[in-house]
Order: sequence, then structure tokens, then C-alpha cells
Amino acid sequence: MKKLYLFFAALGVLASAACSDDDPTTPPAALEISVGVSTVIPATGGAASIDYRIVNPAEGGALEVTSDKEWIHSFSISPEKVEFTVDPNPAEPGSAPREATLSFVYPRAQTVKATITQAAPEVVEPTPLSFTFHISEVTPSSVQVDCTPSDPEATYVLRIIRQTDYAAYADDQALIAADIEEFRKPDWMGNPGEIAKHLITGSREDESFSLYAAGDYYAYAYGLKDDGTVTSELFKEPFTVPESPKISLSSDYPAYAPLEVPIEGGTYEIGYTIENPLDGAELTVEPAWGVEWVHDFVVSADKITFTVDSNAAAEPGGEPRTTWFNVSYPDAVSSPAVNIRQAAPEKIE
Repeated sequence: MKKLYLFFAALGVLASAACSDDDPTTPPAALEISVGVSTVIPATGGAASIDYRIVNPAEGGALEVTSDKEWIHSFSISPEKVEFTVDPNPAEPGSAPREATLSFVYPRAQTVKATITQAAPEVVEPTPLSFTFHISEVTPSSVQVDCTPSDPEATYVLRIIRQTDYAAYADDQALIAADIEEFRKPDWMGNPGEIAKHLITGSREDESFSLYAAGDYYAYAYGLKDDGTVTSELFKEPFTVPESPKISLSSDYPAYAPLEVPIEGGTYEIGYTIENPLDGAELTVEPAWGVEWVHDFVVSADKITFTVDSNAAAEPGGEPRTTWFNVSYPDAVSSPAVNIRQAAPEKIE
């Protein structure tokens, strides 16, 4: 019996060895986390994401992602993508980017780390101050200028200058320096000049400047602070001032001498011409106030027509009656007056 037991025992050992050779144990496949590369997050932050992949995932396994910096948060994990929120970067403009590390943790897998980089705010160079112009109206006596600065809060100077005077300066900086020197001059009472009194802000519409001579001019502007700091280059816009109109009355009306009208009165004409006429301008007549015996003025293209009533009812031998009317034209050099004298009836002895 002992031998038989040993035999069966030996058979059992052999059988066990045979089964071991026919069914070897297979080791489990290795787990691996693969993480993509994140682009640089802009300084403004916002929603971001990074791709990932798990090789040979474990049944029921869940990925966990954390950040070592608080400015990355609100993780949302979906198959093959991790989404998260990045806060705006409060760093000084132009400074170095900031970084955070994300840790990807999965059961039985080696933890993988990924670096997230966020840019700092860019240094924004201020836009140079500039000006645009529109010359809305020019007459022999004034100009209306519209001026718009690129920065409505900027203080600046707006002026006009004859082009011949502008050409006398070496450059724009010389003109600006001359302006500042003028602004700082004491007034007639000895009070020191103030630059601030010559500065304006915002857009200007129909800014009016008086003119005293015909010719070519510039409207110009430049940025200036009340301490004399110049904040822009000089911008200019050319315009031309026309010659002033001139009224000339006909040669049959003697200058400064009255128009002699007989007692019976009648209808009269005085011719005129306009040198350097203005578009749309018209000649007008202004009679003396309260005078009714000269009336029915009609102005045509080249003459003035009017009526003088009879003076027959006046006291015989009395003084002649007189009146006048002015002839006007916009921006004319002068407004001549037409004097009228009408005789009274003669006294009969």
C-alpha cells in the first residue's frame, strides 16, 4: 500500500506538472496615460482644454486631474479631453508668462504631469495723438474750422497762421516753441501768462477765427499740457482766404455829393458793380430810419432803383430836405452811403 500511495502521489505530481506546462499564467497589460501639449493660454484667460489618452484602461477606473495653482480650476473630464477654466493673468504688462502643473492620476498607472503656460498682458503702446480737420466756411473776414482729436480727453492748441509766416519757422517744433513762449508772456497788467488758458479738449465744430487779409493760411493743432509738455506732432490743414468784395457805384453818381432831386421827385437808378463777389451773397439797401418819402427800393443785378416823392407841399423857400441810404454787401471793404437832397418850392414874392 505504501508503494501504491507513492505511485499515485508521483502520478499526481506528474499530472500537476503536465497541467502547469500546458496553461501558463498571462501577466496583465500595462496601463499608460498619454497627455497632449497645451498651447499658451492668453492673458485674458477663459475656457481651455488639453487632450489625453489612456492605454489599456482598467475596468471602472476614473481619471482625476488637479492643478498646483488656484488660477486653473473647474475641471470637466470627458473621454480623451480635459476642459478647465483659466483666470485672467493680473501680472504687469510685458512680464514673464506664468506656469501651472496639472497632475493626471489613474488607478495603477504612473502619474503624468503637464505644464500649462499663460501669457502676461502685452505692453500696449499708446496711439499717437492726431487731429483731423474740416474747413466748413471761409469768408474774407473769418474761417470756421472743425477739429477732431483722436483722444477726446487730450488737451491741445488750435490756431491759424498765414502760410508765409509758417514758412519763416525752421520747423514745426520752432512754431510750437514760439506759441508756448507767447502763452507764457505776462499780460498788460503784469500777470504771468498761463498755458492752460489756450488749451481746449474734445471735438470742435465751427470754431471761428477772424481774418484780416486775403491769402493762403493753415489751420493747425498739436497736443499740449498745461505744464508745457508737447504730446503730439503738429497737424495742419491749408485754406485760402478770398479778397474782400468792393462796391463801386456808377460814375454818374459823384462820390460823397448828394443826389439832387427836383421838387416833383420821380424814379431814379444808380448803377453798381461788385469786385470779388461771393457765392450766394446779395447787395442790400438800408434806408434811413423813419424816412418815408424815399421808398420802393429794388436791387437788380447791376442797379438800384427807388422812388422819391414830390416835395411840393413843403414850405416855399424852405431848406431842401435830405436823407440817405446805405448800400451793403457781405464782407465788403466798405458800405457806401447814397445821399439825397430834394429842393423845396421856391418862394414867390
